[in-house]
Amino acid sequence: MIRYFRLPGGGVELVDQEGGAPYVPPDGAVELTEEEYRQELAAIEAARQAYQEQQEAEATAKAREDYLALKAAGLPEETARRLSGYTPPDDEGSDQPA
Repeated sequence: MIRYFRLPGGGVELVDQEGGAPYVPPDGAVELTEEEYRQELAAIEAARQAYQEQQEAEATAKAREDYLALKAAGLPEETARRLSGYTPPDDEGSDQPA
């Protein structure tokens, strides 16, 4: 038998009890229907994806900031790219002011 739970920390858990010892959920766990489990899992995955995208955007913005500062300090573009880890898009080429 498969059971679904929302855990006290906000996560969800799927437990397959077939042939195993009885499962005792942690204190504060709430049993869910399969549909509730799927909805909550989708919401958790969406939040995780949004967080990851935010982190990547912040890292890219920081690398761009470093790249522009290095170019403004007079470093050649290739050196600024290598040191910052940033590769500007084609429309942000070296002919544009830093």
